[in-house]
Amino acid sequence: MAGASVQEQVVEISVPTAIDLRSSQFRFVNSNADGRAVLPTNGGMAIGVNNGNPNGAELAALTPPQYAVTPVQISGVAKVVASAAINPAVRVSATANGRYQAATAGQVVLGITRKATAAANEVGEVLLVTPYVLPA
Repeated sequence: MAGASVQEQVVEISVPTAIDLRSSQFRFVNSNADGRAVLPTNGGMAIGVNNGNPNGAELAALTPPQYAVTPVQISGVAKVVASAAINPAVRVSATANGRYQAATAGQVVLGITRKATAAANEVGEVLLVTPYVLPA
């Protein structure tokens, strides 16, 4: 349809953190048994993407300091750090440090890449999907 525009809906939730996530902005996170944000396991479940980047002063004011609250994006197109060069339209899962990787059988698919990334640590775009395990 010529001239049609696309409106994107992004949803974020506020999640208390269980670890220091200052170096984990734009990375997948999961929640622990206490509902606090942690990094995922390799190929495992994630609740969304950490969009926060609390600074040292914010953390120092909290007791214990790692219990900051971070915004976690749970829908829409998210900025996520890539683990390697990855093509567009690839189903992705999380690495243990929260980057995205091409999903393999048995891993939890968290999204689909929208654009290619040329190298590791490049911030790419991932369309977040309802998580599911990639069958063999």
